[in-house]
Amino acid sequence: MRLETTLLAWQAGASAESQESVVVATALAVAEVATVGQLVEDSLVKKFDIDFCDSDKALIDDEKNSKAAIFVDMFSGEIKGAIVLGNFAEHIINFFTLAINTKYSLFNLNSFSAPYPTYFTSMNNLYPKFIKEYSLNRLKYLFNWTLRNWLIIPAVGFLILAILYFVQNLPSVLSLTFYLLR
Repeated sequence: MRLETTLLAWQAGASAESQESVVVATALAVAEVATVGQLVEDSLVKKFDIDFCDSDKALIDDEKNSKAAIFVDMFSGEIKGAIVLGNFAEHIINFFTLAINTKYSLFNLNSFSAPYPTYFTSMNNLYPKFIKEYSLNRLKYLFNWTLRNWLIIPAVGFLILAILYFVQNLPSVLSLTFYLLR
């Protein structure tokens, strides 16, 4: 521990006498972090946070600092990336690696059932969060599309009415067509 503290102090540019701040850095560096895939939000990819401390397995293991950030494509629901922080990160990240490679969608997560008690039981909170955001995104898209294309809606309505009129009065339209073609 003394060697680690001295090395961290040297790397940080601090003296070996200021060990208090360096010991904190050493303690924080012990937590396991695992990452996979795209780890940046953009216009289509949104980040969802999961707190694994909510699971019963975290209560059993007395785990207090275990979280994950899942990056999801809001159009298709595919998992694009994940960051997992906790003493079990190397185990949980395998699920997300498999999900990314198989293009697993969060729409399928609704039918996913994890064994009990595991940290995966916290994943049950991800699906409702995703569906809420997905629905809101769809409503915003529809509303914005309607505002941009407000002239198209009456035109499509008129076209539908014209087609219905044509289909309803097909015999008279056909007889008029044959009369004009003679």
